[in-house]
Amino acid sequence: MEGRPKDDSVLIARAQRGDTAAYEEIVQRYQQIAFRTAYVITGSSADAEDAAQEGFVKAYRALDRFRLGADLRPWLLRIVANEARNRVRSSGRRHQLELRLTEGFRPGDAAPSPEAVAVAADGLTSNNSWQPWRRRSNGPQLLPIYGEVSSEGGRSARADGA
Repeated sequence: MEGRPKDDSVLIARAQRGDTAAYEEIVQRYQQIAFRTAYVITGSSADAEDAAQEGFVKAYRALDRFRLGADLRPWLLRIVANEARNRVRSSGRRHQLELRLTEGFRPGDAAPSPEAVAVAADGLTSNNSWQPWRRRSNGPQLLPIYGEVSSEGGRSARADGA
């Protein structure tokens, strides 16, 4: 294993030049340790597979920022571990939302409508959920969008063109 970091540097340099076969070799080399790392964090095989796969995708997109000569393994495993932690946090929020939405319901109660669930999830009441968007026009309305739209490469652009 002494020669592996040098081999990694060669593969990374090739992958940075667009050689997808080189990156496939990196994935083959590290997929088991990436899965094990994600599994320790998530405790779920399915989530670990997803986290490892997404980690490899994110690492590929960030290859141009990888410093040649640095050790690939800790860099890659940190990306995978971060993705696994994000999945754990996300599943915790989903679970809390499910609990909040089911509070007050007993087995045998009629299921709430999808609209009621969406309203509850947004923390809005059905009486005021759409009030800010009402217009006095018979035609279709376009709402301004002020959020950020993510683009590849870590840059962001305003959706409204600003």
